[in-house]
Amino acid sequence: MPLSQSVELARRALDLLPTGGMPLAAALLAAIDVAQQARVCSIRQKVPVLLTDRRANIGWRARREEVTEELQTISRAVVTASIQTIAVNTQRTYLSWSKVRKLTERLAGEYTYLSNAQGE
Repeated sequence: MPLSQSVELARRALDLLPTGGMPLAAALLAAIDVAQQARVCSIRQKVPVLLTDRRANIGWRARREEVTEELQTISRAVVTASIQTIAVNTQRTYLSWSKVRKLTERLAGEYTYLSNAQGE
């Protein structure tokens, strides 16, 4: 979604949002880029909302076994950039809750659980 303060545009973008396919690290880096663009445009409130099951198995530049370390590094960059985040856990099993909660803690963000999340 392009930079906007429109709730209506955000709602429409969410209606069309595809699921899966983007590495979590790349999404976090994109959030940093968008936040920097927002600062240039004097948009003061910027809150990326991550809809994730935290099954990060693809790195941005890291090999599969280094994905967790890469996420930790990028999470520190998000915090350093003073970007407030909201992580929405979309995983339906209790086992993933700790992974998304841990990510949220690293991001110094807010956590919420989306029950009954489905692609459609």
